[in-house]
Amino acid sequence: MKNLLTSIFVTLCLGMSAQQDYGYLSNQSMCSLFYLSGGYIRNYEMPDNVEVKVFTSRKNGEKHLNSVIKTNQKGKVTEHTMFRKSGKPSKSFMAIYNSEGNRITEIIHNDAKGEQKGRQIFEFGTNNKCSKSVSYKKSNDKEIARQEYKYNNDLLIEQLVFKKGKLSKRMEYRYFDDGSKKETIHYNKKGKIKHSWVYQCKPEGEAVKPHKDTTEICKWSDQTGEGFMKAQRTINEKGKVITYYYYYTMDSVLVSYKCLDSQNRLNYESIMKTKINSFYSFKSYKKGVLLSENRTDYDQDGRMQKSSHTWKGKQSWEESYVYDSDGKVISINHNAAKEKSSYLREFEYISL
Repeated sequence: MKNLLTSIFVTLCLGMSAQQDYGYLSNQSMCSLFYLSGGYIRNYEMPDNVEVKVFTSRKNGEKHLNSVIKTNQKGKVTEHTMFRKSGKPSKSFMAIYNSEGNRITEIIHNDAKGEQKGRQIFEFGTNNKCSKSVSYKKSNDKEIARQEYKYNNDLLIEQLVFKKGKLSKRMEYRYFDDGSKKETIHYNKKGKIKHSWVYQCKPEGEAVKPHKDTTEICKWSDQTGEGFMKAQRTINEKGKVITYYYYYTMDSVLVSYKCLDSQNRLNYESIMKTKINSFYSFKSYKKGVLLSENRTDYDQDGRMQKSSHTWKGKQSWEESYVYDSDGKVISINHNAAKEKSSYLREFEYISL
């Protein structure tokens, strides 16, 4: 049975430059960025061919239909309608998939009246990598955003970003002979270099000097007692240093990662759920002092049992999950520090 709830976290290292090299994103995720920002279809992964009604109850006894979700033969969400407390729809989304039913080719956004507000389409090349993603306004074909991707075999070499039909930026990706990243260059709409990311390591002991509009990135790896570690250090144009460490098992399963600032203080760290670890944790820091933690505990079947969030040592909320005999979640009890923010979410399943 698939997990009901899935989450995607995009974490930026505190204090980093707003300019990022997004060339590391998978090709599917690049196409997905358009609709993931909507934050609705991605929230649920359901059993195959079902309609799910989600109800929300408050402490004061108030109960209302929260949303209705439908899935296809692959358990992928095809429709998601949200409702106001009055029982009237507030918005809805519809996903259209390829013939195999496992890859989204179009997303349609509708308003409370069921009228189309916008849509996104996604195209894939013969290498099964994303080649184009386009956003349109309302029901017409007025383009508001477009991204195009070009490849050399499996390596992304160029990304074009358009707004309202006009080029707004171009990303160029260069590689070493072994296929590892050599340089990423960001050009503005006039073709001038706005920023570049250079992947190189200086000889040990040699000072790294900042360069205008350039971020230098050094990567290295090392063996650990039970696996290996990959590290990456970035130095931006102002000389600020950020270092990332990723720890893996010998069979390349990510176990944990962390980010350190220029004074080697923690910005964030995370422990991943694995076969030998029954929880997930993400902690964020400010100047090395713990600010918040998100934690999820799982049972032996990989189902979420409890989730919580703490802020400056105080628990903001905690959730517990109840499943039926088939492993489908039937309720989520959300207890918040502020009682008015607490609720019970219940799920009803209807086979299609």
